[in-house]
Amino acid sequence: MARLDDAADGLKSLATHHGPVLDAYLNHRGTLHDTEENQAAIKALLKHHLAWQLDPDEPVQLSRALTTTLSAVTRSYRMSSANVVIGHLWSEIEEAINGYQEAKKRGAEEDSLTYLGIAFEYGQQLIEGLTESIAMFSHHISSGFTHIHNLDLRARENRKMIDRATEFNNILSTFDYQDLQAKAGRDPDLRRLLRKAIPKALEACRKELIYAIDRLTDMLHTINRQQRKSRLIDSVLGLYQNQETYTANIDNLDKIPQVLNRAEAVMVSAKADIRNPDHEEDLAEIVHKLPPIVPVEEEEHEEEPVKNALEGEAELLPVDPIRTAVLDAVSLVQETSQSISAYEVYKVLELGCEPELWFMALVNEVYGLPDIDRKSICLDFLERQDDTFRGNYWVSDIVIQPVSGVVV
Repeated sequence: MARLDDAADGLKSLATHHGPVLDAYLNHRGTLHDTEENQAAIKALLKHHLAWQLDPDEPVQLSRALTTTLSAVTRSYRMSSANVVIGHLWSEIEEAINGYQEAKKRGAEEDSLTYLGIAFEYGQQLIEGLTESIAMFSHHISSGFTHIHNLDLRARENRKMIDRATEFNNILSTFDYQDLQAKAGRDPDLRRLLRKAIPKALEACRKELIYAIDRLTDMLHTINRQQRKSRLIDSVLGLYQNQETYTANIDNLDKIPQVLNRAEAVMVSAKADIRNPDHEEDLAEIVHKLPPIVPVEEEEHEEEPVKNALEGEAELLPVDPIRTAVLDAVSLVQETSQSISAYEVYKVLELGCEPELWFMALVNEVYGLPDIDRKSICLDFLERQDDTFRGNYWVSDIVIQPVSGVVV
């Protein structure tokens, strides 16, 4: 009976102080600040072990058991705001890791375990937040925004979800795996959290997010097509509504909106019926107009004696002007010990090719030089990162520079 009474008292305390508890969980990341309004809630939660406090000067934190329960009952709310708190959760994890490492240095074993528990607790919340953010996008993909009937409003909601997915993708891109590895070090507990659990969740979330953005974009294109058809239909209906005597016929096609008064060409597939007597004359006329088939005469093969290729005249291959320009540019750098711009050389020589081809030829020729010549120069690429594909770079110029200290 004592256990039942304790459980009943704990649930009554949660019901009584549900306001401060929900405010702490949703708005303050599980922290109950020591204010006059929260005194009763803090006392009750500490009594029933639903909160903990490291030090009297530290704020009270909701226990993991309570945050797990609140996580389940507030799932729908957090689905819409999970991507906002991801950064805050990561900040809490970093602070807990710093406290854990500091406690380990000071030999405070009990405090280090406390900080480690906090790090894992926030790590679990981070993983759940990532999952719930993806669940929000999956929900809208499944529903197709059909709960909104107006196409303009539906398109606006679709764009809003695409913007949120893009924002969430930017948040995921801020996680650096090398930074996680550096923070974990050789500590087995931190390695389990920072090198296994969190990276695995990030990778799964990233794959789902790419799929979600692609599907949401396709859905937006579909809605746009539906909007166009709806406007066309409204235009025709407007003629009937505004003109009571309006009747669609051939004579008033010029009154139809221009965008409607057109049709795509349709290719008709026609086949002749050779068993139909009515088609016999037409077929005979077609056959009569066909060009005559001239038999192909077979050419007689004449055997030629085998010639010695060494006795033939030597043919000189034309010199590639691009390769010549590259070698001249390299020689100029080696002789003058000054840097030159490949793009400026391209503009002066007027090689008759695209700059990209000139840059590729330059790089290939330089990398194919003998080792001693190759070490005497270096290539400095002037480039910028692509706005869409971050792993690609656009090269605008190549500076050919001499390497000091190398004698050719």
